[in-house]
Amino acid sequence: MIGGEITREFEIKFPFVKVLDDKRKKQLREQLNHVKYSPGKIIMRAGYTCENTFFLLKGSIRVYKMSEKGRQITLYRMRAGEMCLMSIACIMSDSSFPAQAQVEEKTEILALPGNTFQEFLNQVPEFQEFVFTKIFSRLQDVMLTVEEIAFSNMETRIASFLISNTEKNQEILKLTHAEIAREIGSAREVVSRTLKVFAEREIVKLSRGKIRLLDRQALHNIAIM
Repeated sequence: MIGGEITREFEIKFPFVKVLDDKRKKQLREQLNHVKYSPGKIIMRAGYTCENTFFLLKGSIRVYKMSEKGRQITLYRMRAGEMCLMSIACIMSDSSFPAQAQVEEKTEILALPGNTFQEFLNQVPEFQEFVFTKIFSRLQDVMLTVEEIAFSNMETRIASFLISNTEKNQEILKLTHAEIAREIGSAREVVSRTLKVFAEREIVKLSRGKIRLLDRQALHNIAIM
């Protein structure tokens, strides 16, 4: 059960709650469980049974796949105002969690039991609309990731990653080559080799744990090739 302060935050982050009748709001408050996680905590692993889905109040959770050799690729991230859509799919299909979910920063969630989730999905149109809208948006993100892997060369993928992970006026990206490789599902050596080519062309400047963008337009041109 959640208290008044968390309930107010829940309503702000998830507007569909405000249009529910008092009976449904009370049911949600009684069923939700407020949980806090520290950075680095793996909250779901491939093969886990999904007993709950959850709403993210604060923080960030990375969902990724890992190969037998330990190579990783980020599928998507969950941030405040989002639900764990992969756990939703597991609950709806009665299947196990197919990936890993790891906390990246101090995170707070509201966990909702699977049976309550299914009841709301079947009986509350406002909740149904919210969930399906989020599923469609997340599916687009995952499809974009698949397209980049399947149809883009490494220079295009890395240029696209550098652009999408920096603001327009931001010049420095604080990530190691290994972290970029993990994000895009490649090997560190391949990423380092590609970034070195960019550096030789004076598109970026490399330093330990940092990449300075020197020519954003050149990166954009590579990203759309």
